[in-house]
Amino acid sequence: MKRFLKGFAVLAAAATIMLGSSMDVAAAGVRDVFDAAYYADSYADLKTAFGYDETALYNHYITCGLKEGRCASPVLNVAQYRKNYEDLNQAFGDNWDAYVDHYMNFGIAEGRTSGVMSAADADRKAATDAAPGENPAASQTVQQPTDSQAPSDQVYNALIAQKELFPEGMSWTNDNFVTWQGGIYSGGTGCAAFAFALSDAAFGSAPARIHENYENIRVGDILRINNDTHSVIVLEVKESSVVVAEGNYNRSIHWGREIAKSKLPGEGNYITTRYPD
Repeated sequence: MKRFLKGFAVLAAAATIMLGSSMDVAAAGVRDVFDAAYYADSYADLKTAFGYDETALYNHYITCGLKEGRCASPVLNVAQYRKNYEDLNQAFGDNWDAYVDHYMNFGIAEGRTSGVMSAADADRKAATDAAPGENPAASQTVQQPTDSQAPSDQVYNALIAQKELFPEGMSWTNDNFVTWQGGIYSGGTGCAAFAFALSDAAFGSAPARIHENYENIRVGDILRINNDTHSVIVLEVKESSVVVAEGNYNRSIHWGREIAKSKLPGEGNYITTRYPD
């Protein structure tokens, strides 16, 4: 509950700024988005060393964690926000508070999303059946490609292997949260959480990138569809359609739905891939 309220407070403050409220809002900083429980649950070494000692965890974060690229918030990955926006890096350097303040005052309005979880993700964040914040597929070994396997075959095999962990019809709603190693977002809930879990199982820690070239959809790509309201992950690419797996589809996991390629583009829709350029 404390984590929910903190995330809500941060997002509410941001909304106040965006709406042009006349309220006096003090400059935001790292402390405003820091979540000790989230930080501990996300990194086993820190949990072993510090437990849930908020002071010790915060001191580690500001002295070491930020420089190591660690994330300590379900709202904003400050290190990723800096890394992906060179103009901010040039302007702020190691002034980590400035990145948080920029996000609150300008980043949201400018549409800067790298390192940012959506408000809905932050508000609905909850533990899955795995440990808090843990991707239940992350501990599984990612199969390395052989000479006889194309990368898409390797990815497909890794995705299909997850059916044992995520069977057809398994309950999956916006209460399910999964952290993600792709780097654009810290994690997600519901349909995004399921896509992130499978994506990490196939690609490990490979970085993600976003594009809108619907002629270049590949197995393992995450498609944001239905006017930016639903996420699916691609299992198979056909000439005029794709076959997908998805979570929170009628509040459950579903494998094998076929979607016409003509229905994929739309307002707010995009493709997230972890294949290199």
